Amino acid sequence: MAPVRRVEPVIRFCAVITRHDEARQWAIDHIARHWGSPQVTSAKIPFEAGGYYTPSMGNDLQKIMV
Repeated sequence: MAPVRRVEPVIRFCAVITRHDEARQWAIDHIARHWGSPQVTSAKIPFEAGGYYTPSMGNDLQKIMV
């Protein structure tokens, strides 16, 4: 068995993609409960993936990085 070693601190990040403000806030709250308060949250960025997500998620998707 390998010895236990310390690791360097890391910054976790997550992309949240939705068109619903309530869903976005739910995701941020969920992330905060598990990882702690976000240090940085990006502005909303239009998210397009060639229409791949349109059938399941709808139009006008926006992405933020937390």
